[in-house]
Amino acid sequence: MARIKKPLRTFSPDESGDTAMTLAELRHATGESDRGLRDKLLKGRFKGAYRTNGGNGDWRIPLRSLRHYQKSNAIA
Repeated sequence: MARIKKPLRTFSPDESGDTAMTLAELRHATGESDRGLRDKLLKGRFKGAYRTNGGNGDWRIPLRSLRHYQKSNAIA
């Protein structure tokens, strides 16, 4: 079954000037489960991803990493 291609939503830059999204926004954009995304984040699949609040907060994932992930997985 072919995956439904969703248009990439636009996000505003955060306080550091890096355009990034949260884990919930990433889940919505990719259609993957929380557990699957967390495993990929911990394994370094999304380059430049970091955690806010001293490592205890939500993940922030740069849009360039999402675009690379979408291209390599034919999600576009």
